[in-house]
Amino acid sequence: MLSTLSTQHRRVLLKHPLSLVTKRFFLSSLLPPAPQLSRHAETKHVTVSPDAIFRVVADVDSYSQFVPHCISSTVFRWSLSSPHQKISGSRISELDFSTLRLGDRVDMEAELEIGFQGLSERYTSTVTAIYPLSATAVDTSIFKLLENDWKFRELPLPKNAKLITSSMITQPMQPGPPFKHDPSACAIDFAITFQFQSILHSQIASLFFNEVSRNMVSAFEARAMYIARKAAREKLR
Repeated sequence: MLSTLSTQHRRVLLKHPLSLVTKRFFLSSLLPPAPQLSRHAETKHVTVSPDAIFRVVADVDSYSQFVPHCISSTVFRWSLSSPHQKISGSRISELDFSTLRLGDRVDMEAELEIGFQGLSERYTSTVTAIYPLSATAVDTSIFKLLENDWKFRELPLPKNAKLITSSMITQPMQPGPPFKHDPSACAIDFAITFQFQSILHSQIASLFFNEVSRNMVSAFEARAMYIARKAAREKLR
């Protein structure tokens, strides 16, 4: 292309190549940095069975009742896939979680709304839960990436320990030799990775989202304990 230009134009282009490059570099340096990729991971031993904590994580419709900064949460599509049956629906209340068997897979799509300091955002979450081992949520809209990974593992029980229900436990178990599994406790492996679509969302929400990430496991643990104690009180009536 340069050979087709006149000699005068070629002189202009060749005379100021450095200034053109400098201008491009200066303009690109003014652009905001890309939103940062953040990750939080933790493992926690809780006095709740894997089945109980799984049910709480899978109960997306109730997130607005106990998840920090969650204003609303509604499952609008779900499906159950297992060797025994394949069913689907639009309301998660139609699914009886007590009928799930080991390895059954539940897929859900939900709309969630989060709020912080007068600001609120709605987004869609796709949740895959495999009973009673794990749950993964992948979210879209305001996030370039948002993944929540939950894994639930049984904990060993000391040989001389007395088997008790989760509703009777108020303090975490002391670690002991692996003689058998404790039906009323488990280890939670939790990881959340997120990156906002825009630098504006990142600047506004990163502080509160870091707070939510750190408190997520405790919120679900407290919810499971509340449900267990409520069920225990109802049995005594």
